[in-house]
Amino acid sequence: MLRQSSAIGSRSASLPIAIARPRAQPLVNRWLVTYLLRTMHVLDALGNPVRRAILHELRTGSRSVGDIAAALPVSRPAVSRHLRVLEEAGLVQAREEGTRNIYSVRMHGFASVREFVDQFWDTALARLEELARR
Repeated sequence: MLRQSSAIGSRSASLPIAIARPRAQPLVNRWLVTYLLRTMHVLDALGNPVRRAILHELRTGSRSVGDIAAALPVSRPAVSRHLRVLEEAGLVQAREEGTRNIYSVRMHGFASVREFVDQFWDTALARLEELARR
C-alpha cells in the first residue's frame, strides 16, 4: 500500500493512494451487455406511440418525411426527430432522392426484438410442455 504524507496543522497524516487488489471476474460478458443494450435501444425506440405510428405508415412502402407527417398529428420536424431515433435503432433506413429523404422499414432491425420475445416464448412453451406431461 502506498501512502502519502499530508500536513494538517502540526500533525502529519498518512492517506492511502492506491490499494492493489486482485482483478475480479466480470459478472456478465461484454457480448451479453452489448446485445442487451442494442435490444433495449430498439425496444426503447418502439416504446413511443408516434414512432410506432411512423412504422405503421412505412409498412406499405417507402415514404418521404412530408408524406409521413401529413398522415400523423405531429409536425414535420417532430417526425424527422422520431425517424432519426428509429434509424439509430436500426429499424428504418433512409435514401436520398433529390432533396428529399425517403424512409423505409429495415426488417433486419427487428431481429433483436424477435430474439428477445422468442426467449419468453421458449420459456412459456417449456412450461406448457411440463404441464402437459403431468
